[in-house]
Parts: sequence; C-alpha cells; structure tokens
Amino acid sequence: MTEIMHESMRWVNMPYTVLLGMVLLYWLLVILGALDIDFGDFDLFSDVEADLDAEVVTETGWLSGVLQFLNLGQVPTMIVASFLIVSLWAGSMILNYYLSISAVWISLALFVPNFIFAGVVTHFCARPFARLFKALNHQGAERLPMAGRIGKVITSEVNDHFGQVEIDTEGAPLVISARAAEGETYLKGESVVVVEALDSESSYRVKHLGIQE
Repeated sequence: MTEIMHESMRWVNMPYTVLLGMVLLYWLLVILGALDIDFGDFDLFSDVEADLDAEVVTETGWLSGVLQFLNLGQVPTMIVASFLIVSLWAGSMILNYYLSISAVWISLALFVPNFIFAGVVTHFCARPFARLFKALNHQGAERLPMAGRIGKVITSEVNDHFGQVEIDTEGAPLVISARAAEGETYLKGESVVVVEALDSESSYRVKHLGIQE
C-alpha cells in the first residue's frame, strides 16, 4: 500500500491521481446525500455534466463515434467518466512503474496508448449500465403514450443514431433515447416532438419544433 501511495504521488501520475480524487469525492458526496442522484429517472445528468457533454461533442464525426463507443449518451456522464479516469490512473501507474518513466516526453507519448486502453476498459465496464438504463427508460416510456409529447434535447445533439430527450411528466421527468430523421441534427436545448416509436432500437423518432431554450 505504501508503494502504491508513493507511486501515485509521482509527478508523472499526479494528474491522474488528482482526477481520481475528484471522482472519489463525487461519489462520496453522492453516498452521503450531498448530491442528488436518481437512477430510476436517469437523473445523473447534472448541469455541469450536461455542459461538459455539450462542449466535447460539437459535431457528428469520429469524436462522436468515440463517445458512443464509451457508451456516453446511454450511460450517465459521471459513470462513464469514473470508469475512464480509474482506468487512466491504473494504466499510468502500471506503465510508469514497470518502465520507470521520468522523462516528460515519454510520459506524454504514452497518453495515447493509455487512453486507448482506458477506453476499451470503459466500454466493457459501462455496457451493463447501458443495458440497465435502456431497460429502465423503456419501461418508463411504456407506461405513457409518447407520440405527440414535447421534450427537450439534453445531450449535445440528437441525430439519426445518437441522442436523448427529456420529457416533463406529472412526476419526475422521463428521459428517452431519441433519433432524428437521417441528415437532421437537433442541438442541446432545442424542443422536439415525439413522432413515433422505433421498436428495433427501443427509441423514438423526434421532429424539430424550432424552439430554442
């Protein structure tokens, strides 16, 4: 344990250790009830998380593909971020310990393979959560008629293969997987109307209302 603590405090591992500490603090506050969390209604998307998601994904392309590989948009941002940061920290600790790295340029060069390793680990760790939240959201949607309901885009965008929409109900808001028509994109904060259910994806086709909040 002492050796792990010493290694984690080395400057080459310190950035990952700081991020890991922030993740641990976040979940400690959740456990203590200082932060609101509601798995049933997919309410892990805080304002900070939503802003982060909006800044990271600005257009459909390879970056959007990477985030979909990480299951972002299907799993709450903080769960994905937690798996990614823990994996980055572990990868950095292992690489720097066994390779005895002290040079800055070597440490920076290893970020790419370390990120690939962390991304693969995150993908497989987050998959069970993706199935869980998909089932929860689908079950919640089945209890309500969805066609004609108006919602707001809460992910960075909704396109023909990615996105989520929040719909107000008499109780807690309902988050559904949403898809736009091919070639169309609706940005975070825009209002859309549910057109039809897409049974093959357990998601819903939405159409733009042209209202920006």
